[in-house]
Amino acid sequence: MKNVIIYFFIITFIFSFSYLEQFDSVNEANQIEELLNKRIDIINAFLYGDKDLEKLEKLEKDLSKIEDEKLLKTDIDILTHIYHNPTDYERTTKVKINKVKEIQVTKNSVKMLANLQWTILANGDLPIETSLIKDYNISCVFKDKKMYLTNMEFVK
Repeated sequence: MKNVIIYFFIITFIFSFSYLEQFDSVNEANQIEELLNKRIDIINAFLYGDKDLEKLEKLEKDLSKIEDEKLLKTDIDILTHIYHNPTDYERTTKVKINKVKEIQVTKNSVKMLANLQWTILANGDLPIETSLIKDYNISCVFKDKKMYLTNMEFVK
């Protein structure tokens, strides 16, 4: 009888530990979703506000609070091009992680394959009926106890 109780506690401990790992992954996914939505807000403020040199400098400063490495450079390059060659864009209002397909969390980074649903507005305030839903590889790093987006690639 004692062996049964001991085995029960061991099995319970193992399941509890794996559940805690999943909870940590959910926490990381929530942080990434929050960063992606902050990124949308920063880019929208730039795209749909007055464009001047100060705005471009503020954009770089704001993005550097949530992005680093390749993604920061790519976003700054693209948005600088847009600054010099303005045109109309459909407005993205938010992104939601529908499903985390894979996630690897280490001490210094997070790599995630996730299905993202983008809410895009057409003609001002009308949501496009079928929002864009695609898989992305997303990479982040931790610096000074803070998470930064470093790469985001569409999976074909």
